[in-house]
Amino acid sequence: MKEESVFWFGGKPGAKQAAAAPPAAAGLEPAVRAACSARGLQAEEFVAALGGHGSWLVSFSRNGCPERIVWNGKDRKLVLQRALPSGGWADLRETPAPASDADVFTSAIAALLDPDVTGPR
Repeated sequence: MKEESVFWFGGKPGAKQAAAAPPAAAGLEPAVRAACSARGLQAEEFVAALGGHGSWLVSFSRNGCPERIVWNGKDRKLVLQRALPSGGWADLRETPAPASDADVFTSAIAALLDPDVTGPR
């Protein structure tokens, strides 16, 4: 499902406004999906957040459990999370990602999904 604005700064809710450009992080989707696929995972959903930090998440299932990788643009780290049976998410691992480009994310995703792989520097 595509994420859309529900509140407009400086405008009246419901007023016609120009379509907003997609979040910059949306351009990373092909690289993120490819990085998951290279680890044998089918990315189910990629969501790029609206906002200044460029955050995004990609979800998939591994060994029958829903998991996701979340890019926290504010803290500049990737976090691997697993769904809890009671709801919510548990952090499994995290790795810093000092730059927000496809090459850094590819190596960081590999490090999260296979702890024997060295992550980005």
